[in-house]
Amino acid sequence: PLCGYSRAVRVKDRVMVSGTTATNGAGEIVCRGDPAAQTTFILDKIAASLSSLGARLEDVVRTRIYVRDASLWEPVARAHGRYFGEIPRGKEVVQPTAIEPPLKGVIRDVIHDRIQLPAVVTAYRIPANGTKEFYAVDLVNRLLSNGNSSRLNRALKDEQQKAVYTGAFSLPFEDPGLAIMFSIANGGVEVGDLEKAMDAEVERIQREGVPDAELEKLKAQLETEAVQDKSRVAGIASNLASAYMLLGDTRLVNTELDRFMAVTSDDMKRAANTYFTKQGRVVLHYLPLSQKKP
Repeated sequence: PLCGYSRAVRVKDRVMVSGTTATNGAGEIVCRGDPAAQTTFILDKIAASLSSLGARLEDVVRTRIYVRDASLWEPVARAHGRYFGEIPRGKEVVQPTAIEPPLKGVIRDVIHDRIQLPAVVTAYRIPANGTKEFYAVDLVNRLLSNGNSSRLNRALKDEQQKAVYTGAFSLPFEDPGLAIMFSIANGGVEVGDLEKAMDAEVERIQREGVPDAELEKLKAQLETEAVQDKSRVAGIASNLASAYMLLGDTRLVNTELDRFMAVTSDDMKRAANTYFTKQGRVVLHYLPLSQKKP
């Protein structure tokens, strides 16, 4: 009653069962030290909840199990199999292979919305996470927007005062992903001028590369982030999950920082010229409704 908790709820033809633990009505843990018996107890409790709402275990389409000690998975799995083992195996999940064709030119669009200040968003295709080129691309994004002294912040906010907020980041995927750059215009600034200012900072990297001192500063920031991540359980879990899903091996979590450290100024210049091209991107002008022409 205090928190609105329900064991199970029926909405039309769907029954949703709350998380269920091996505890009795008095809140006491049952079958301590026996994961198989605890699993049986839990599934019996779930079966009773389903029955009270006119459903059966045969109607279950998905279960999710949390085990405190992963080494005890087998007795839990066997108990689970006694209830659901007769359900036929579904089709094998096959990951589709999709190769995006190269962009033959810039794609532009304008969207009007209930906003006060206009914005410019640009998106570029980048290599898959884990490739050598990805780390150079990601460092380009960090150079542009990592911290108050980053290039976009210094140029667009502090010096030219064309933007109130700006940034750039990578969206890493197992397949090729995106680099996204954005800026929110200062009052009275035209989005065309803002876009040109953003492009100028990319062109500067394409033309001049990155000074060694600036690159070393970026790498020092990465090392600090790595230490902070490894000091938190959430950071460790996130890094392990990313290494497993995107890199294919959790052991690579221990060496990924080395890949960033190996990036050179020439690598970043080459990445900027290869992937941050005006003819291979999407440009969005995000404008207030008041600027929409009748």
